[in-house]
Amino acid sequence: MLTDSKIQLSHSETISDAAQILSCFVDIITLKTTAHHRMLKLAQYAQIPVINALTDGTHLCQILTNILTYEEYCEPISGKIFAWMRNGNTVIMFFAP
Repeated sequence: MLTDSKIQLSHSETISDAAQILSCFVDIITLKTTAHHRMLKLAQYAQIPVINALTDGTHLCQILTNILTYEEYCEPISGKIFAWMRNGNTVIMFFAP
């Protein structure tokens, strides 16, 4: 796992620099960050897929996990209405109109 300080994002290296360098060494980037705009910028400059593991905007991996688990143990979610019984967070914001 790389942090901002390990790849110098907090000092001199730009997100586009990091994206281009990482694209040469790995097949995929999974990013967990508090800044959604950073993930979008990294995806813009990377030559490889970027997975949103968590941002302040959405938590897509958790959403996919919830959907797949429901479909595996219950039935397809198509046409279903769900109630969210927690505080509003990055998971539910994906489903908000």
